[in-house]
Amino acid sequence: MNLFKACLLGLGNIGYQYDKNIKNKNIVLTHFKAMQKFKKNIKILSVVDQNNKNLKRFENNINVRKFNSIDLFLKHKNEENLAIVCTGKYSQVKIKKKLAQKKNIRNIICEKPLSYNLKSAKELINLSRKYNLKIFVNFQRRFNPSIISLKESLSKKKLGKISKIFFWYGSTLENGGCHFIDVALFLFGNPLGYKIIDKTNIFSPDFSLTYNNFKIYFFHNNNVDFEIGKFEIYTNEYFVRYEDDAPLYIFKKFKNDIYKKEYKLKFFEKRMCKKNFNIRYFYKNIIYQLLKNKPIDNLKSSIECMELINNILKK
Repeated sequence: MNLFKACLLGLGNIGYQYDKNIKNKNIVLTHFKAMQKFKKNIKILSVVDQNNKNLKRFENNINVRKFNSIDLFLKHKNEENLAIVCTGKYSQVKIKKKLAQKKNIRNIICEKPLSYNLKSAKELINLSRKYNLKIFVNFQRRFNPSIISLKESLSKKKLGKISKIFFWYGSTLENGGCHFIDVALFLFGNPLGYKIIDKTNIFSPDFSLTYNNFKIYFFHNNNVDFEIGKFEIYTNEYFVRYEDDAPLYIFKKFKNDIYKKEYKLKFFEKRMCKKNFNIRYFYKNIIYQLLKNKPIDNLKSSIECMELINNILKK
């Protein structure tokens, strides 16, 4: 299968609107524009949105069918084999259950959060098994080549022994911070525990995750010069810095000849991360997996991320 015929459900910010007025074709922030970058592999046949104003944006595109409800789309005879769900958390599970009834749709790309509560989100695991669905959640950064290479370096202990890690995130923990919870789980696995540091802002707390030999500290800050987040990793030999839409930098530590207990940093390596490429990396990886007929969905890890966030917010 070389061509996936898609239906885009939800024409809100992440579905279509974030970059609709940006003329620079290299800035890709939405699912719609990301799919346009992979026209050889994905063709958008239909869009669904309850807001008729959003649908009117596609009036000039006669090749795209428009529906104002999921039920109308499902009643229509169609050949879509890929669904992209960009609706709110209160409708995500319900829509996926309806899509599962369409035998030709076995691949679903969706937004986070997966649902308004953990119980209904976990229903998606049984749903995917029952209907042989592959569900991909748009946690983009784990598909970023610089993050993938960092994971490999860490797993092979090429960067020394980790001493501490700091993450900073903008927006709320559920909407923005979740991307970096997912990065932490991708790089280091599930933590042994967690501890609240400051919950002045109940939706964006500061907290720490505990691992065997180190801790990861998460701090919320909306007044910083990064898109959604950044992190720093300190080891006994290196210092690693990642920031959204910037290269991943690695610095090697050297002993300071004057202040023996301090270290000097010397640039060691830059691992490129192209600006505004995270969602493109995501689609490129998903398409590659599907074409190889070996799709590895990240549904389970996304639910683990959601569960950890729920526990932290309830603490």
